[in-house]
Amino acid sequence: MSQLQRLLSHELQEAAFPISTAEGLQAFLRSRPEVVGLRTALACGELTAPEVEEFVRELLRSFAAGRKFSDEIVLAAIAVAVETLPGRFSEEYLGALSTLRIKEMPLAPRVASLSRVQRAKRLVGLTERLDVLSVPLPEPGSRPTEFVPVRIDATNDENYRLAS
Repeated sequence: MSQLQRLLSHELQEAAFPISTAEGLQAFLRSRPEVVGLRTALACGELTAPEVEEFVRELLRSFAAGRKFSDEIVLAAIAVAVETLPGRFSEEYLGALSTLRIKEMPLAPRVASLSRVQRAKRLVGLTERLDVLSVPLPEPGSRPTEFVPVRIDATNDENYRLAS
């Protein structure tokens, strides 16, 4: 059974059914082995973005206006799974899902919006860490200088001082 097919399990659907908030659903899905397995499969290349896109297209064929979309939890689970993964697919999936405003699917778009926020926070954190790790190169012929971080702050360009 593929990682995507595991998202269709009755166990996952039944366990998620009573959750009524996007925050609660996101937290629940993060800890689910089905979601962790999907994230791992995507990160390792066992599963590709086109395969996920095709899977989602198949799910959406059962969408009917005026009736709650039965596979909403699956779409939310995919959003949580891709939230930490780099690449265009993750951003496009989260962006497309988060913009939906339809009564048949109230939670998945909000979970995708929360995942986009988490993704942005991680990116800012990564950018700040990269700023701290970038040390100016010494001038040719000069003696090496040791720099130590003074403060990690995205608003401060003076993050280093000479070691004493």
